[in-house]
Amino acid sequence: MTAGVRIQHPIERNCLFTLVDASRPYTTPVFCQACGGTEGAEDRHDGGGQLTRGKVHRFKTYHIRLDESGAAIVSQEIVDRLKRLPFQPFAVANEVSAPPPQRLFPNAPLELHPNVVVSPQLGEPV
Repeated sequence: MTAGVRIQHPIERNCLFTLVDASRPYTTPVFCQACGGTEGAEDRHDGGGQLTRGKVHRFKTYHIRLDESGAAIVSQEIVDRLKRLPFQPFAVANEVSAPPPQRLFPNAPLELHPNVVVSPQLGEPV
């Protein structure tokens, strides 16, 4: 298992951030149930006739769930992508040598938070 990095938001608590990498489009749009409790979510019928709520992602999307202290443990790749965003509010708190397993659908309620879009600047490597 690789180490993780704990990031800290100065204000937000217990919410879901989505980090969209606009430089990496999906070949086929992806319906994401993890985004079912967020602004802009829609209802869809799955292949078995069940109604589910979610969002369609057209680009590579990272989900960052902040805990009650405003922290999240992410990979170094996510930290590097956050650093590309001007005025992003996260600070690196520390390295976590044995991070806990990641869960896609934790039971914590979500507050609504807008998507953050990452677009590479001209001349910047992706």
